[in-house]
Amino acid sequence: MKKESYKKAVMISILIMIVFPLIGSYFKWPNHLPPIFGVFPQTEVPPPVKPYFNLLYFLLGFAVCTLISAVYLFPRLFGFRPALIVSSTTPKSKFPHWFIPGVFLNLFCWLVMWNILPLTIIQPYVFTPMWWGFILALDGFVYKRNNGKSILAHHPMSMVVLSIVSILGWLLFEYLDYFGVENWYYPNTDIYSQTMYVIAHLLSMTTVWPAVFEWYALLNTFGKLKVRYSDGPKIDFTPYGKILFFIGAATLLGFGFFPFLFFFALWVGPLFVMIGISLWMKMWNPLAPVSQGNWSPFLLMGLAAFINGFFWEIWNYFSTNRNPLFWAYSIPYVNIGIQIGEMPIMGFWGYFLFGVFCWYWWILITGFLGFESKIFSTAHSKFHVE
Repeated sequence: MKKESYKKAVMISILIMIVFPLIGSYFKWPNHLPPIFGVFPQTEVPPPVKPYFNLLYFLLGFAVCTLISAVYLFPRLFGFRPALIVSSTTPKSKFPHWFIPGVFLNLFCWLVMWNILPLTIIQPYVFTPMWWGFILALDGFVYKRNNGKSILAHHPMSMVVLSIVSILGWLLFEYLDYFGVENWYYPNTDIYSQTMYVIAHLLSMTTVWPAVFEWYALLNTFGKLKVRYSDGPKIDFTPYGKILFFIGAATLLGFGFFPFLFFFALWVGPLFVMIGISLWMKMWNPLAPVSQGNWSPFLLMGLAAFINGFFWEIWNYFSTNRNPLFWAYSIPYVNIGIQIGEMPIMGFWGYFLFGVFCWYWWILITGFLGFESKIFSTAHSKFHVE
């Protein structure tokens, strides 16, 4: 594909993600924009009160969550065959020099944030260092298990770009959250000045994509797991690119006008737009190997975000009221009082979609910027960091 065509495709996709919710919102609200649009960080909004529970929505959501879980837990029911596992193992290395500092940084900040170490003067500042310590530790595990190969060791510039791409990606979700009338919000708004809140949030956003990518790299160091989904149904999704693209665009438009009914579009809409445009324009994307029966890149990236989600939610839930980045949820129709941290349990399955979104966003944005996006091998039997 020509570079100019690629950039146009990416720009069109991003414009749709930004403009289509605005169009729907224009006809929804008296002032043409959602309540407290543009207020940052977002605080809990006044009425309209969200619908708390709907049995039909709950059953549909439960069916989707069950299907996703079944694919991961019982792949043979869906046509996956046991893959050949090469007997030789990847040589192990010593932990890199950044592993121990990462562990200590993570543990220290974790204990402070949970007030186990009651250093209240620094509690508002430990969230982002805690996560970067965790990322360093994860990368150290990858390095040890993958013969001295990891993102930091072999792609240090990619880690910098991942952080930038992460900021841009999460800013998109913060923007879309306005149209959902705050599916999540930040109640601790009396700790920083407005300027400091913006800086703190931007810094915290640097950790999202690196953490997910490190988990993906780590999962691929486990031999049985990295081939578990590599010999499945062979499906060429290319002919469905336009359909997925327009479904994604339509859900984003509906999201702006029906923010509660289409609350799921916050996660599904952008993902479908990016999958659709990637297939439509015949770009390489994580679904490409599926045509050869290899679902591992697609499914393991989703699993990476799902695992990391436990740390996001648990560390957030037990943080003190001195954590300015603490978040809570207000998701319509599926609140049944069962939560993982602050997250309604059914919403947790959205992390599978978010992980896939992370990879598509990385590929599209780095391609647009002209940066080499290849970190992971996509060969049939080799998915570790190159």
